Amino acid sequence: MTISPRPLKRIPSQAGALEASGSPLFGSPHPSAGAEAWYLNGHVRDENGDTYTWMISMLRRHDVQDHDAPAGYGLVITCSSQAGVSASAWVSPAMHRAVREAIAGDTAQDPRIRDALAQALDEGPLLPDRLLTQPVAESAQHLDVSFGDLAALRRDEDGAYRLAFRDKGRFELLLTPLKEAVPQFNAQGSSPGRLPSDADAMTSYVMPRLHAQGTMHRGDGSRQRLEGQAWCTQDWGATDLLSFPGTPGHTREWTGIQLENGWEISCIHTRTSDPATGATALEFTRATAIAPDGTTSYHDLTWQPIHHWTSLATLNTYPTTVRVSVPDLGLDLDVTATTAQGEIRTLLAGRALWESPATVRGIQETTPVAGTAFLQTLPTNTIGDIEHYMRRTHDIARTQAAALYSADPGDETALGLLTGTSGRTDLDTDVRHRLHQAVTAPILHLLDNPGRRLAPVRHRSRPVPPGRRPRALPATDRGHRTPPRLSPDHRRHPGQLPHPARPPKRPRGLRHRPRHHRRHPRLLHLRRPHAARPTSRPQHHAAHLPALSAGHARRPRRPGP
Repeated sequence: MTISPRPLKRIPSQAGALEASGSPLFGSPHPSAGAEAWYLNGHVRDENGDTYTWMISMLRRHDVQDHDAPAGYGLVITCSSQAGVSASAWVSPAMHRAVREAIAGDTAQDPRIRDALAQALDEGPLLPDRLLTQPVAESAQHLDVSFGDLAALRRDEDGAYRLAFRDKGRFELLLTPLKEAVPQFNAQGSSPGRLPSDADAMTSYVMPRLHAQGTMHRGDGSRQRLEGQAWCTQDWGATDLLSFPGTPGHTREWTGIQLENGWEISCIHTRTSDPATGATALEFTRATAIAPDGTTSYHDLTWQPIHHWTSLATLNTYPTTVRVSVPDLGLDLDVTATTAQGEIRTLLAGRALWESPATVRGIQETTPVAGTAFLQTLPTNTIGDIEHYMRRTHDIARTQAAALYSADPGDETALGLLTGTSGRTDLDTDVRHRLHQAVTAPILHLLDNPGRRLAPVRHRSRPVPPGRRPRALPATDRGHRTPPRLSPDHRRHPGQLPHPARPPKRPRGLRHRPRHHRRHPRLLHLRRPHAARPTSRPQHHAAHLPALSAGHARRPRRPGP
């Protein structure tokens, strides 16, 4: 993507001297690092006052064991406006191979999921991830990376940054730093990774506030001037992403806050989870505070999620409102996402991540403060047991159903919505209880007993004779997993539900005969003729009766009419 009509120039000798001294300019690449990421977000307005919030993340991965191997690149873009929220993820062929190898070697993942993903990735990226069709161009000396017509980022000689990316429209922005870049989370800028060995630990620097101005080109050819502020972070480190059975899950939650009074707060909160019990433990938490004059300090913080949202696509649960407290600064803030459905599904993050622009309200010392932010959650994304993972569907369904199918018969609002009696008539207690039992109780019973189903009643063609046990149903009909089969040639009236298929009938002459009659060849002559009509009483052959004396001879039957 072209971000400027003039040719790109190299960084002057002063910048080269800074790089040689061991203090490279912010944004400059680190070729020796196995992984590197440039992350930017912003809030801008157009001439009509409409707000656009965007996030872009550029990823690069080097194979530190094979320096001749091409680097892999990934690109994630999200944009929010009054028209809605959009997200896209792109991977280069080399990055796709790295993702596939990481998944195939992740033995902490359930082998059924690992094998299925590895097999599917053999055919290419899984949607919504898409394959980059154009090569990625990057400079090894200074920040200049281009993803074709999708996105581009470079640093100018004067220290400004030019960013261009394409969403529903094409954005071209000039980002001018208002504060210097500082190490994030501690003086060394190091943040822990998800592995206990810290093999995937990263170094992070942040430029907390940049003035953003530029143009958005719409699809219809119109242009809108944009102005606002942006945030930029650069991370680099190792690439060891493999984990083994028993490796604790790692969840990373972060928010970057820009207050109207000139303060910026970067907050990180990471926790681990036991793969066997699911118990969570705090791992690392830190607030990086940048004062209006640029002074940087690091503090402990309290991270308290208030509201959550659960994705039905991945079953991940994300905090959408977080209360952040930094006692050293007298800061108490509520960070509220503007949209709950901010999940970005991409294998670049393992499986999915969540990010949304947010509003900030709170108090600093005794003064009310407000501002904007971005709220992000990167969950563990490791499924150690698919059976345990799928049980979450029951918990989610139970929670969702409880909002409508109340367990309280006295809940008139829920019962009225289900039965259509809301606001029409007053029901007495007995009728309300009976309605609750008929409408709500069966659903709650099924939700409280997962795996059960209401079996259909099988209709018999004739009543069971006295003294005989009913025929047992086939195993496939007794189980709760296999639904009853439907006869292909059933006859029914229009609108009538089909009956379950009946097993084939036995031949008429063998219907009531013992099984040994059909098996023993000497008794085959004892069969009743096929055309014989069954009588109301069972007929026994003389061979089965004891010898009768003449005095006990049975009287002949009276012939019927």
